[in-house]
Amino acid sequence: MSFFKPIPILWVILFCPLLMCQGYGAGATLEQDEKTSRPKILDAIVLNNISPYDFKAFSSHINKYRNPGNIKTLSVSGDANYVLNQREMEISFDRFPALTIVELPYCPMGDRGLLSIVPILRNLEKLNLQRNHITDVDLATMFAGIYEVPNLRTLTLSNNPISSNYIHQLPIFENLTELRVDRTDLSNRGLCALSSKCPALQLLSAESCLLSDDAAEAISVNSPNLIELILDENDIGPKGAEHLAHLQFLVVLHISGNRIQKTGLNALLQGLPSVRKIRAIGNDIMMAPSDLRDSIPPHLEDLDLSWNMIDAWAEQLSMFDQLRMLTLDNARVNQKTVDILRTELPDCVIKAQSLKMGFAKPNHPSSQ
Repeated sequence: MSFFKPIPILWVILFCPLLMCQGYGAGATLEQDEKTSRPKILDAIVLNNISPYDFKAFSSHINKYRNPGNIKTLSVSGDANYVLNQREMEISFDRFPALTIVELPYCPMGDRGLLSIVPILRNLEKLNLQRNHITDVDLATMFAGIYEVPNLRTLTLSNNPISSNYIHQLPIFENLTELRVDRTDLSNRGLCALSSKCPALQLLSAESCLLSDDAAEAISVNSPNLIELILDENDIGPKGAEHLAHLQFLVVLHISGNRIQKTGLNALLQGLPSVRKIRAIGNDIMMAPSDLRDSIPPHLEDLDLSWNMIDAWAEQLSMFDQLRMLTLDNARVNQKTVDILRTELPDCVIKAQSLKMGFAKPNHPSSQ
């Protein structure tokens, strides 16, 4: 028996370094080519939920990687359960000239880290810097002297303390199609300026950004080709909804936690010919939109009116016979009306939990 005991120990000694490398993604960059049976170089480094305490070790590991010219994707996410501190990730991006995708959510880069991205900015197609403690000055510094970013298609800056102060200094993102700036302090001024620099936008997500009707007007003018728009938890009223109704190609609209009311919903239903999904939770919608039968979008399949006081006109929703999903959670409507709707709309899944006879609007309806 003593002859076999050293064998497991030997295996551990031989393969432990490889397993450690795989934990940081670099060890996984070699695999067998099925056709030639030779090792082939992969083009991605991916790692999720890295602890802030490992940032320095990981940065050092990546900066010593032996085949940087082959890497096209670098995707590293920090652990969202940690409170970000002063530990910063420092990666020498100039060693990775082929990078087209950089995703670093929950990984604070710091000033030096952000500046290190500059040499590869013109080549990037996707950049995700969600919750990186990026300030206005950081953003302006990173893009200083850059007048256009021709290849960038997707940009995520959500959960950063960014305001409108330096947005006018950013370059033109002529081919950007997806922009996410949720939970920033852009406000109307910042979003107006930013949307004017992104003429090709098809998806805009600006949840909880201190926006009102002026921002809605700017979006309708600057981004006429939008397909998906997320504006939950802002302060957009009926007038803003009327501006958004000019988005003729819009398919998905999330506008929960605003105050579009009856007039705004009516404008959206009448003015969005391509819309398939409207999420309008908690919008002070009490009365039925005017001429409801004539204002039903032909392609609308998913409608969410949760946390609205719709008991006075809920039965009229039976005219939406093209619906496949109707959500009325926490709405003020009685169970009898819901039963009628289920009978009249047999092809529609109707969700109606915790119906209210009384009513109190939630603080954050879109998160319910």
